[in-house]
Amino acid sequence: MSRIGNGRNTNFWFDNWITWNGKPQNLYDLIKPGIVDEKLTVVDFLDENTNAWDMGKVREVVQGLVVSVIEEAEVRNSECEDKVVRWGEKNGKFSVKSAYRLALPEIAGDTLNQHRITGDFMCVWCNIQCEKRIGVLVGGWNN
Repeated sequence: MSRIGNGRNTNFWFDNWITWNGKPQNLYDLIKPGIVDEKLTVVDFLDENTNAWDMGKVREVVQGLVVSVIEEAEVRNSECEDKVVRWGEKNGKFSVKSAYRLALPEIAGDTLNQHRITGDFMCVWCNIQCEKRIGVLVGGWNN
């Protein structure tokens, strides 16, 4: 997914830079507009003076709910380059935890709460008799 900085390196139609239903999405696949100017970048829809969305230009090419999604899309800074980030974490770094968070709603659907595990699991590690170096690895050793 592209994180918008100055908007010069993110294609308006074909790069995944908006979020639709909680997932990265490109505008072309979302609204299937037919023939488009393939060279348009996000900066073409930003006000030069404020680096904010020029909603008049946006409304010329998209309508409906997509307009409000674009309006909510954050534009960071006109001095910074656009950046491709991994979906799932605000810092742009992807991890096993990110994958779990992204996959769980699809796996569990409406039964998400059935798959949550609660409790203090450190007590499990404290009561296991194992070599000291393994105990240190899993969270400390109190002996």
